[in-house]
Amino acid sequence: MQKLRHDPLKVFQEEESPFAIWVRRHILDDFTKQDAELQKKLVKKLLAKQSSKGSFNDSVADTVDALFQLVLLNGPRDNGRRAVDWLMEIPWETTSGLYQCSLFNRMTTQDIKDFKEKRNMIFNYGCSAFVNTGAVIHFAGYFGASDSIAVDGAIQCLKKIAKSRKGLFCSPYCSDNILRGFLKHPFTKDGVTAKKCVQAMEGLLLDEGGWENCHYPYHTFNVIAQSHSRSAKHQIEKTLPRMMKSQNADGTWGKDDYKHIATFMIVDGLNEQGMLRDLLP
Repeated sequence: MQKLRHDPLKVFQEEESPFAIWVRRHILDDFTKQDAELQKKLVKKLLAKQSSKGSFNDSVADTVDALFQLVLLNGPRDNGRRAVDWLMEIPWETTSGLYQCSLFNRMTTQDIKDFKEKRNMIFNYGCSAFVNTGAVIHFAGYFGASDSIAVDGAIQCLKKIAKSRKGLFCSPYCSDNILRGFLKHPFTKDGVTAKKCVQAMEGLLLDEGGWENCHYPYHTFNVIAQSHSRSAKHQIEKTLPRMMKSQNADGTWGKDDYKHIATFMIVDGLNEQGMLRDLLP
């Protein structure tokens, strides 16, 4: 088996980012006392920015980013739940799929701009209701909102939309956002809809690897890798040579403004697929 040209784990061995702490704890199995202290420090600093309403800067983009950091840092469940509840506060009625149902959408013009311009976000730029709702479903599973009636309603809505659109949403980015939610929620990760949506993405797979009209391949790679279906395995194996070629000399992926998250996404995806150890040089 061809190996990665450079060891990507070296990038995370001494850094003090939430990504590095997660990798040291869950992949390197090298979570030290110093890491535990650093984790507490980063969580405290992050939670100091949370408002009494649960949001971070009254921003969907900042709140989603903060929730992802809380996941990486194993942050307190109560704070995460309050942030998820804030993201759920504004229901949004849609007739997408030729019927009416409710998703979540409290995105502002600034949020839309942030998701479009910032490459270091866990969720892609896409239709605002799919960004907001995908994030709610994703983080509900982590912070105790899995059994929420509103979350279940949004899930049922998205299942119907997926069925009417044959597993694909408005763009690969929208499909990424919904799949990221479905594949991490305990009630949907192994469901028929998630599997069909993953399989639909296979129809966009290019001969050289990667996905048609998808300019954020690291996000899509990571999302697809969260599925353990046969289709997901095929897509990851098909795209892996392209990802291996694009690795930077320092072991990272991506450019300066999104190196951390791009590298994390590849490492996490390969680890989720059980391929990482065999690929290390």
